[in-house]
Amino acid sequence: MESGEIGVNDIAEVEATILPAYVAGLAREGLSIDPAVVRRAYDVGLVLRCAFTALPLEPLAGPPRSDPATSALFVRRAKWARLLIDRGLS
Repeated sequence: MESGEIGVNDIAEVEATILPAYVAGLAREGLSIDPAVVRRAYDVGLVLRCAFTALPLEPLAGPPRSDPATSALFVRRAKWARLLIDRGLS
């Protein structure tokens, strides 16, 4: 998400694919884990790994800019930050 390769609205579809596959892989290795536990661990890892870098602070280091690309970047990343905050609070 931070790279801009996918949007916030695409995260649910990606997670719907990777999380069950991860649980299935664990089961094939003999580890039966509640999918809700895997989901919670995933969310915690996502928040810890991404929350502090969700907003792009680099553009703020220079003079103020109001170009469309910078505005779009902030909007996209603010949506990502909102998702992370919601996950962290859940």
